Amino acid sequence: MSKSKTRKRPAHQPHGQANNKGTAVAALPAAASRTRTPLITAVIILIFLHGAFFTLLAWGDLRTNSIEVRSLYMPLLFITSVADVIAAVALWYWKRWGFQLYVAATLVMATAGLMNTGYILVLFASLLPAIIAAYIFLPKQHLFD
Repeated sequence: MSKSKTRKRPAHQPHGQANNKGTAVAALPAAASRTRTPLITAVIILIFLHGAFFTLLAWGDLRTNSIEVRSLYMPLLFITSVADVIAAVALWYWKRWGFQLYVAATLVMATAGLMNTGYILVLFASLLPAIIAAYIFLPKQHLFD
């Protein structure tokens, strides 16, 4: 019979921690190293407030002018602003799909705004917040689930 050369972890030592003999430490989970900076917090709150404001604005306009609405702009504004609120909540809970939803809603809204007005400035104004959010969130994407 040969003896096994594997070493057992002492009973008092939790899994993933180094012992005194210098063995490798397992990497900490992403949840343990997550810290929300004030800038990320401010961006998430602004996304939420922007979405909530335009949700109320579009809902009020759709209720009062529901018969006269011939454009898809206000219904799309309502849908994309609700998506912004959902995306902000998902970003608060470190969900990667929250950022993807925010970018998709922004692209839909920018396209609808450009088709409704025909001004390229509307496209730029719609995409600029998502570009700024991407600049802030993409370096931290390894922290998102």
